[in-house]
Amino acid sequence: MSLILDGNGFSYTVPGTVDLREVSQRTRLGDAVVVGRRGGIVQAPSSVGGSLELVLSGYLTEGTPSELRQAFAGFAEALHSGDLSVTDTDLDRVARARLKGLSYERVGGSSGSTLRVAARLAVLDGAWSDAESTHQSGTITLLNAATVTRNLVFHYAGSVPAAPTIRVTLNAGAVWTPEIRRMGGNLLANPSFERGLSVPESWTVDAGSPLVVSGSGRLGGRAVSVGVADRLRTSVPVNGGETHTFSGYLRTASSGTADVAIAWRDSSGALLGTNTAAPSATSAWTRFVVVCQGVPNGTSEARVLLGAASGVVEYDDVQLEQTGSASPFGSAELVSFTRDGALDYSTGDRGCAIDMARGTARRWNASHVEADDLAATNGRFFELEPDDLGVCHLHFAAPTGGTLGVEVHYRARHA
Repeated sequence: MSLILDGNGFSYTVPGTVDLREVSQRTRLGDAVVVGRRGGIVQAPSSVGGSLELVLSGYLTEGTPSELRQAFAGFAEALHSGDLSVTDTDLDRVARARLKGLSYERVGGSSGSTLRVAARLAVLDGAWSDAESTHQSGTITLLNAATVTRNLVFHYAGSVPAAPTIRVTLNAGAVWTPEIRRMGGNLLANPSFERGLSVPESWTVDAGSPLVVSGSGRLGGRAVSVGVADRLRTSVPVNGGETHTFSGYLRTASSGTADVAIAWRDSSGALLGTNTAAPSATSAWTRFVVVCQGVPNGTSEARVLLGAASGVVEYDDVQLEQTGSASPFGSAELVSFTRDGALDYSTGDRGCAIDMARGTARRWNASHVEADDLAATNGRFFELEPDDLGVCHLHFAAPTGGTLGVEVHYRARHA
């Protein structure tokens, strides 16, 4: 796993602690504009003007200040050697670039042995592209200072290797015993309705006015509320001929009956079959399960609809799986990582990083000084593999109060 800078007859391998972080959002090619979260194709310096940038940022860390000065000198010399050939051996991509700016600062409390560095490179020509979502972030927020297990959904796309680094950062004052579970197998995106505003992301209002209810979810987050005139819908690709199971949790404030339907459609949108159910709701969260056997051959899409046959019904933690029985929510496979002992912000612990590619776990302090933590782990490491939709679920045991910041860095970022 290497990012290599070649220039003026020498080759420099960028340290793994320096990430490839950004590519500019917009690149002009003559009169045309290529727009995308990452990447573009550049054909000539005259048509670009340095508008496509690669940004390298991270840390140079050595054992002593003199070794750090030597390491920084090599880094700076490589960047200042004129036109550079930038090669990413992971994704077999290359571009010609030139340094636009370099900044650095010494990290306090690191005994003079750590520098924070950032370099901006203008891509002059070549092809440089990156998969979507190679870097994602989210925040776990506690409600009423109660410790709950929260679910974050990360979308994986492209051909980047799936083994990521997960970085979790404590907020001020928090104490946390890291516990992370990878949950796979759910075909539905945003199954807990945590993302989006008045309409949950990845879902569509099919009828009426379904409501997003904050602070009312099964695990302390959000839920959706529907009446008899309301219906919420989502669509996902599925495999025809295979048994699927749809499940979820529901409740009602007084009395109510749910109205659940899964419509199976072919690639042209034609309806091939439907499974329906009308489970009764109570005042407590209760799980319903609908096993859909004999899904018609030729089916390529499932349209899931959530409604109410009577009363007002709340839904949360819904799941569609290609299986003959319901798995625990979000999980056809549970794999966990637990660190023995708590991380305490007040004692200098600032977070934990779990690197799936390298099979390591480290904690770091306020000065970004890392310490090997393999001896204090329980369980085993795991890869964050995408499922058919590129949706991965991570469950975190929350800290004693406040928030956890969560970042997933895929291997394309050399993290």
